[in-house]
Amino acid sequence: MITEDQRDCFQQQGYIVLEKILSEPLLKWLQSRCDEAVDWKASRMRYLGIEEEGINLLGKRYFVSGYRKQNSELDRFLFGDVMADVSRGFLGETVYLHNEQFVVKGQDQRSRFAWHQDSGYSVYRGGAELHDPYLTCWIALDDMSVQNGTISVLSFDEFGEGQLVKHWWDEDEAAMVGYSGEKSGSLMAVPAGSIVCFSSFTMHRSGMNQTERLRRSYIVQYASTAFGFQNDPQRRYAPSGGVDFIKASQRMIQPEPLPN
Repeated sequence: MITEDQRDCFQQQGYIVLEKILSEPLLKWLQSRCDEAVDWKASRMRYLGIEEEGINLLGKRYFVSGYRKQNSELDRFLFGDVMADVSRGFLGETVYLHNEQFVVKGQDQRSRFAWHQDSGYSVYRGGAELHDPYLTCWIALDDMSVQNGTISVLSFDEFGEGQLVKHWWDEDEAAMVGYSGEKSGSLMAVPAGSIVCFSSFTMHRSGMNQTERLRRSYIVQYASTAFGFQNDPQRRYAPSGGVDFIKASQRMIQPEPLPN
């Protein structure tokens, strides 16, 4: 599925777009799982009587991480044929599931998200040891546009040259920040069912959702190494637990196929 040219492009610029790679039945299935995840998170926050939980803002933006623990049916996608081809295509013969989270944004100024590298969260907020970059698969569950706050990315030659930079917590943004300059990057205006694949060392941000509809995405991350915590390198850092997916090019998990 992933060509040599696509791999080269990914290595050179830090990202690549796989447009409309998901079938319509698979897309609809993921949309339903996303809606369930948001309902679960919002209900939990209301029950606790809170409007903020980490980077979650009730009614404004949701980052539902690790929902596979609530609904194991997600493993049919996370370890299915499409993600096996994509992750192996960019990472090679060894792949671990690092993390998965639904990201949903409502119509609100605080639904935007500041410039950051995903590894910036891992190291400067999560306490992970320095690591090789992992693969982020940003899956568009709706048609993405500047109006509904799609992501923008800075290629390696625009910023960072493929290196991790120091991040800091910004209270106004309620987020980690790795860049505060004037560059605008490349806007990912992609149709639903597309996957933007980028390195965890690629700087990216998302804009404000200015529409009346929720903007849904699913972020799935895979790593070629099971890196650990700064104070305990032998313990896997990955929010997912660092699930073994592919070893020596062989899939360790082969769930029941999803509709295609």
